[in-house]
Parts: sequence; structure tokens; C-alpha cells
Amino acid sequence: MLASLDAVGPPLACVDDAGTVRWSTASFAAALGPAWQGPDSVRHWLGADWPALCAQGALVRERPGDGAAPSDSAAGVRRWRLVLSSPTDGLRWLSLAADDDPDAERRRLAERLELIEEFGRTGYFERDPRTGEGWWDARMFRLWGLPEPTDGGAPAPPYGSLVARIHPADREPGGFMRSTETAGMHDARIRVQHPDGRWRHVHAQWRVVHDAQGRPLRVVGIHTDDTEVFEKAQATEQTLGDMEAALAFAQIGLWRQDLATGHVWPDRRGCELLGLPYRADGYPMAVTRAQAHPDDMPALLASYDKTVRRGEPSEAEVRYPAPGGGWRHTLTRRILRHRADGAPTVCLGVMIDVTRLVEQARDATEAVDRMVLAQQALGLGLWHGAVGSGETWWDEQMFRLRGVQSAARAVRRDEALSFIHPDDRHRLADAYRTFDEQRSGWTIEYRVVWPDGTLRWLASRSRTVGAPGAGPARHFGVNWDVTDAHVAEEALRESARARAESEAKTQFLSRMSHELRTPLNAVLGFTQLMQLSPEAPPAERARWLAHVDEAGRHLLALIDDVLDLARADVGQLRLAMQPTPADEVVASTLPLVAAAASDRQVVLHVEAGPHTVLMGDPVRLRQVLLNLLSNAIKYNRRGGRVWVTTSRAGGEGVIRVTDEGPGLTPAQIGELFRPFHRLGAERSGVEGTGIGLSIAKMLVDHMGGRIAVHSEPGQG
Repeated sequence: MLASLDAVGPPLACVDDAGTVRWSTASFAAALGPAWQGPDSVRHWLGADWPALCAQGALVRERPGDGAAPSDSAAGVRRWRLVLSSPTDGLRWLSLAADDDPDAERRRLAERLELIEEFGRTGYFERDPRTGEGWWDARMFRLWGLPEPTDGGAPAPPYGSLVARIHPADREPGGFMRSTETAGMHDARIRVQHPDGRWRHVHAQWRVVHDAQGRPLRVVGIHTDDTEVFEKAQATEQTLGDMEAALAFAQIGLWRQDLATGHVWPDRRGCELLGLPYRADGYPMAVTRAQAHPDDMPALLASYDKTVRRGEPSEAEVRYPAPGGGWRHTLTRRILRHRADGAPTVCLGVMIDVTRLVEQARDATEAVDRMVLAQQALGLGLWHGAVGSGETWWDEQMFRLRGVQSAARAVRRDEALSFIHPDDRHRLADAYRTFDEQRSGWTIEYRVVWPDGTLRWLASRSRTVGAPGAGPARHFGVNWDVTDAHVAEEALRESARARAESEAKTQFLSRMSHELRTPLNAVLGFTQLMQLSPEAPPAERARWLAHVDEAGRHLLALIDDVLDLARADVGQLRLAMQPTPADEVVASTLPLVAAAASDRQVVLHVEAGPHTVLMGDPVRLRQVLLNLLSNAIKYNRRGGRVWVTTSRAGGEGVIRVTDEGPGLTPAQIGELFRPFHRLGAERSGVEGTGIGLSIAKMLVDHMGGRIAVHSEPGQG
């Protein structure tokens, strides 16, 4: 505090009751001049006016000038206004001010004291230990978070009301009042809570004055707000702790080296990385170097030379002994520190344990080597590219898979598609679009055509790396040849088809033999009856001949149907394709089923739409419609209805046959067009061979048309 007053410079002195100067500022001594600076000279100068000054607190005195201080007259006499404070512990403050404007000087002094308090974050207080009453300046109220007085000071709050604001851990038994029992200087560091809940760190300093009988008479002191200093110190301590933890977590050691002696001081972690026990006095440089792997010495010496000889920062990777044997990889970095004159004095450095990184890098290199070996063994082609760029980078194997010899290079998307079989390009183009829009990978197989015309199958797998919104995403993928797999798969399919066809032919022959045997048995049976009964009545013989005729015609129809299937199977089915009006086909077919419809009491309805022309063989078209109408009548309910409609849909001619029969399940629809499959109708008593719909579908397919069925159980 006194040092601060001396630095600010007001003419102040501390004097006792006798007027003897105990302490003064430099400006006080300068104002008096060399001849008046001694304690006795000041007391002599005050003289008989000292009692008046003590009583009034102020007076004006003249001091002859001596050339050391400005004077107001030719005689060198200057008038000074002396201001004396109230006694405190037997001492008073004495201030000097030129008498030309004593109020201005007093204001300047007050401003300087206030400035000292403000910059020092200090409040002043007095307290009578006998009564507990006291006085605070405005700064004290502000420091404790209490409303500030308007006149610069006010009576101090009762001490008991302040205790609750002090942190419990800082409340000493007896506290401030107990300290008044001991005269002299006291201090304490306490935390004070403001009304808003914030804590302020306060350094309290006070002096206890006793009377002649040793009883407490007066307490004066200051409170200084150390919150900012404390918080900065705490933050610094926290930062240092965090730094120490970070260095330990990152396995970083620190060291310094005296360039004059070469002595090295590693910290504990540095010694651990060097493979040496920790020593506070460090190690000679020769000892630390002896720990390095011999093969790493050239790199270590080159790093040292770069920094110490040339003044440049440097680093080197050096191995040091690891616990339990082997070597630990460290990365050592060093810089120089210089004196004010620029001469280097100390080399500072860090040591970082990079053993795990080195091992990971080695593992990664080995993994890459294994992957390259596997890639070459499996014939994998690798590619990658940015999403949406329209360009990918291919390695050499990607080109070899397409029958082309080329170095690895970037490939535009149109060039990539040019290798693809024309029938597969649309699939790959769609995959590219999905790839770019949705950032999703693909799994796809397609054919490529080599320059010599060879056709090969390739499999492609890809994935996207990079989340949406996280920067440019990239595609990565592989290609490999799967031609052999496709050839084997096709061979299996051919074998399966051959087995299926063989089984189908076996079933066909079995069922055909059964279907042919039935009418043949009828022919033979009735023929034998006529041979064995020559005397049978003519009417009976006529009936037998009618059965023979019916069986023969049925046999002929079966043979014709089989021949149609056989011709279609070997590609010998003859068709006379020509435009044929649909209503003519319907009109020429209806009479052929009229008798059957009448027997079943089924009503036929014809609904002709716009003029519809079919492109097909008229005879075969009639044969198809006849089969459909026959089925619709045979399998209809008695008294049901059948509709025949003609229309156009999407530029095509359509004939639709609808009935009110029992309907079909999805499983039955799947078997509907297979030869000799009657879907259980063989147990219904309805005549049929199960071949009519097969022939109808075969004929429609050969004429370039389509036949389909829509049905639900119970709805025809």
C-alpha cells in the first residue's frame, strides 16, 4: 500500500504525536527541499503551530525557498497548506499543498487515493472493538455486494451480519473479534458470497491498536478483492493439470539440454521412453544416446545437427529399449531457445511414443500386401470414384476383365458402358443413377463383350463411403469373372430342362396311351359285338355302329391334337397369318357349340365392341375360340351363362370368354395350360382330355398373341 502511494506521488508523510516524520513520499521530501528534509527540521518548521494544527487539522505555513522548490515571491518564500488527519495508533497523515488552491489539492489527493483503491481493488475500514461500531468506505460495500453509500462512506454493518456471507470453511472460531485481543498486524483470506450467489475471494488485512493498559482500542484495515487473481491462478493450475494429463495420456515425454555442457534433463515420462530410471539431476548426453538403437543413430545425429548447428526445428524416429525386451518406437522433436543477445543456450524437445502407430502401419502394409496377392489370385478388378462425378478410376485388372490391355486410369461412364452387352446396359445405367441419387451400393452381374467377340459374365459389388451432408462421398467397388459359374448354372438348367422334358414326355405318352386306349377299346368292343351277333336287330347294330363312329371321331380328334402339339414342338406348325375380323371368328364358331350349350341349358351372349381385326390364321383362331367356348360350357353350372365379347385395348384386338362356373384357385391357374391336367375335373364326370387349353395357348403364342385367365373360386 505504502509503495503504491509513493509511486503515485502526492506530498504525504506519516508523523507521530510529537510531529516527528516516520515516513514520507518522495514528493513530500522534494517539496521541502534538501535543507528541510530531516525529521527535526520538519518539527522545527512546524514549531509552536503544532498544537493548533493538531486541533484544527489544517493551517498555512511559509517556508523560505532554497532553490530546490518553486517559490511565490522574489524572496523565495512559499506558502504551504498543511492538512493533518485524525490520529490512528499514535500516527497521523500530513499532506502538503500549495496554498494557491487548497481545495483543488485536496481533490487531487482524494482522486489519487480513490485511484489507488480502485486499481488495487481495495476497501478501507475502521472498527471499534469495544462497541463493534465502525466505518466503511464505498469500496468495502461494493466488495461485500451491499448497496453503496452516496457520500463515499458510511457506518459499517454489524460484524455478526457479515458472518453468514463468509464461506463456512473460512469461518475461524472467534473470527475477526477474537483477533482484536492481539495487537499488531493480522490477515486472512476468505470467500464472500454476493446476493446473486457468486463468490468473491477477499484478502483481509488489519491492524489492532491497544491502549497503554493493553486493551483493544482501534482496528483499521483494508480488504482487497483477489477474485480475478485467484481465478486466473486456478485456471492456470487447471491448464497445467490438463496439460500434464494430456501429456501422460498421449505418452509424451519432455526434455531439455544445456548446449554448453550437453547435459540432458528428461522428465519422468521422458526417462521411461529412454529406458532409464528417473533422475532429477538428469543424464549426460552420452548416456541418453547410448540407449538409442544403433541403426537409428544416423537419423538422430542428423536431427541434432539440423537444430543445433543450423538452428532449424527437426525430428527423428528413434527406437529405445522397451520394458520386457524389444524396442519402443519414439518420435523426437527439438527446437532451440536463445538468450537476449541471440546466442542459443538450451535445446527443448518432446518424445512421443509411436510404437502402436508403427505397428498399425506395418499391419496395414501387410494387409494391403495380402489383399493385392488375393486380388491377383482371384482376378479382382478394383475401382473407385466420387459420387456424381461421372468418372471412376480403374486398375489394370478392370481392363483385363474386358479383354483390354491398359494402364490404370480414369474412365468416363459412357466408356464403361461401352464394354457392356447391349441387353444389359440399361440395368447398369439404372444402377449408376440409383448409386448417385441414393448413395447406395449395388450387387449386380452383367455380360461384357470383348474386342474379339468373346462374351464373359462379370460380377460387380460396390459400396458408398461418406454420409450425406458430410462432404463428397466416394464409391468403391470390385469386379470379377463369373463366366464359369454362369456356364455351370446354364448347364444345370439345361439338364433340369432335359429331365423335365423327359418326364413330361413320359407322362405325355402315359396319358396319351390311356386317352387313345379308351376310344380304341370302344371301337374294338362294339366291332366284336357285331361279329359275334350277326343276327342282332338292325336297330341294335346301328346303335353299335354309332358308338364305333363316335369313338373313331374322338380318336381322330386326339390324334389331330397330338399332331398339332408335335408340329409346334418341332417348329412345323403351318399358319396362314392374315387380318381377320373378330366378329367373323365368333360368328363361325358359335354354331359349333350350340348343341352342347343346349344340352347344358347354357345361354350364350355375344357383345361386339368396335370393329376389331385380329392378325392370325382364321382356322387356328376358330380352333382356339372353340376350345375356350367348349370349356366354358362343359364346366359351367346347368342353366348358366357364357359371354363372348370383342374389343380393342392398347392397339390390340381382344376376344374375352366369361362363364359362371365354379372358378379356379391361384394354384389351379398355374397348372391350367399343362397338357392332360384337368385339375380334378376327371372326377366330375365331364368328358375331356385336358389337352384343349394347351393347344389353345400354343396356337396363340405361335400367332404372336397372348392368352390369360382371371378367376376366383366361386366366381367363374
